[in-house]
Amino acid sequence: MTEKLYYENPGQTEFSARILGIEKDKKGWKVVLDRTCFYPEGGGQPADRGTINGISVIDVQKENGKIFHYLNDKPENDHITGKVDWDHRFDYMQQHTGQHILSGVLKRMGDFDTVSVHQGEEYTTIEIAQQEIAEEEIYRAEDLANEIINRNIPVEAVWTTSDKLDAFPLRREAKVTGKVRIIRIDDIDCVACGGLHTATTGEVGLVKNIGTERIRGRVRLVWKIGKRAYRDYRQKTEIISRLIDMFSARLDDLIEKIEKQQEELVKRARTISELQKRLAEMSAGILCEKAVETPSGNRIVVGRMDDIPMDSLRKAAIKLAEEDSGKAVGVYVCLLGIEGERLNWCLSVSEGLDLPFDRIRRELLPVIGGKGGGKYPLWQGIGEKIEGLNLFLENFKEIINSMERDKS
Repeated sequence: MTEKLYYENPGQTEFSARILGIEKDKKGWKVVLDRTCFYPEGGGQPADRGTINGISVIDVQKENGKIFHYLNDKPENDHITGKVDWDHRFDYMQQHTGQHILSGVLKRMGDFDTVSVHQGEEYTTIEIAQQEIAEEEIYRAEDLANEIINRNIPVEAVWTTSDKLDAFPLRREAKVTGKVRIIRIDDIDCVACGGLHTATTGEVGLVKNIGTERIRGRVRLVWKIGKRAYRDYRQKTEIISRLIDMFSARLDDLIEKIEKQQEELVKRARTISELQKRLAEMSAGILCEKAVETPSGNRIVVGRMDDIPMDSLRKAAIKLAEEDSGKAVGVYVCLLGIEGERLNWCLSVSEGLDLPFDRIRRELLPVIGGKGGGKYPLWQGIGEKIEGLNLFLENFKEIINSMERDKS
């Protein structure tokens, strides 16, 4: 049986111990010690990190009453020195204690029962048995929790047995039997829990709600707790300060100025879109005038239309294919355009004309490193080799002319 030093003194980070057992499995070297400060994953709290004889501890698990330390390498001797990563340990002590405070407050405040908890690397979530919760209630829970933190109340860990649990005002029913560990914070929260916690509520520092989610018809509250809350506050303060400088605005005017700029950007985007549409129409008209005739009397329209979005390029190709000057049976269209760093291509044909796209795909797309597809009478895609643009257009004309000659 391994002596659990992490319960005796959660603040202890260094210890010496003797190896009782060691074996190799797919996760690494599996080590059992006679005593340990390493907390094994459990109760929603992740395992401690750290080193044993300088070897990284990649995981700690409790299995069949034994605590296994998983290492990348095998320790060289039976006597080891372990060192727990205190920053990681204390972070989750803050998360766990902060969650107890919040769950206790939510229960007392509006009978918002905690259904599940997740202590992630970025934030802690508390799912409550409610379909919704008002924003004012969240603020109230946050304020009450921070008041409890400021009171620096002791966090007690008490061992008892399952037959004596009636003596404790548990927030939820215990999930274990036999020997039970109770975490009690004055009259705020009392629950069976095997995790590690701060000595007082004051060590939690701060809790801050950063959002809500909907899951399984219930509300999940998202929290920054402890040092994470301070880092979040610092980051958001820096962002707001930069925005104030960028917009030359006071804090209370910042949102209004951003909204006005967004409205202006929307107007400009509409103007640009309209200008691009007109440019596409003008370019299409010029290309139409330069159309070449095929051996069968049809027309081929090819050309470049740079700085035109794919949607406009597609519309131009369709329009060109639909136009009939009366001098031709139909039109084959091939348009390419450079948009930023991307090469767009689009093919279209008039109704009644055939375009063997499978053949064209094999002969044309490699020229521009292209990909894409479509269905009659429109095909489109992108390419990577801009230098192959002109060859693409010339090859398209040759393919169509060759195809028309074969038919005649």
